[in-house]
Amino acid sequence: MHEGHRQRMLAKLEHSHETLSDHELLEILLFNAIPRKNTNAIAHELLLAFGSLRGVLGAEYGQLMTIGGVGASTAAYLKCIYYCTQRGEVIPKRKMPVVKNFEMFQDHLRDRFLYEEREVIELYALDAQYRIRQCKRFSDNKNDRVAISPKEVGAFIVHACAKALVIVHNHLTYSSKPSPEDNAFTAKAIAICHMHEVPLLDHIIVSNKDMYSYFLTGELERIERTLHLGEPPMGGADGENS
Repeated sequence: MHEGHRQRMLAKLEHSHETLSDHELLEILLFNAIPRKNTNAIAHELLLAFGSLRGVLGAEYGQLMTIGGVGASTAAYLKCIYYCTQRGEVIPKRKMPVVKNFEMFQDHLRDRFLYEEREVIELYALDAQYRIRQCKRFSDNKNDRVAISPKEVGAFIVHACAKALVIVHNHLTYSSKPSPEDNAFTAKAIAICHMHEVPLLDHIIVSNKDMYSYFLTGELERIERTLHLGEPPMGGADGENS
């Protein structure tokens, strides 16, 4: 019944969110909590009762449930948004690792893979300052191997709006020495990154004992030369990058 309206509101959120009023934002927020009712009226009632979006999200459970159409699950949903927002405000104070600083990034990876019992691949989309913008992890049903396609790498670069890319995967042995398959995958990744005009800064292999960096060993540059792709985008990685 309300599907067409909801689709129009979601399209507005995606393409012109700055034009949405507070009650429209709250209405969209309530779509997931109240899937089969008109949330526009409820959004108006909430704002009328609590004065602002901040007031709505900061209201107590019992207060929220005095509004018609707001039950326990909807109140819990709004409170969860509030608590996530509170915690999210602390995140900028804890800066994500700067991949330019390889030692700092090594510490991040050491903690991340310490108890990993499967082979996984992680793609790190970086911003213009080489801070991590988004990470995506891939794994297969087989614990001792993992593979992703060039199409998946390209899709991640586009969707994450990456300015640069770092690939990390682990070996379940004590050796981080790359295999021929690792080298072939690195070559494909370099080619995909070049197509998207995004530099591949590094491919790092983490083992139970140590780490291998394609950049620091010069192997990344060697593989790039064999591909004859021309100058790397954005000037490529400099001597400080991982």
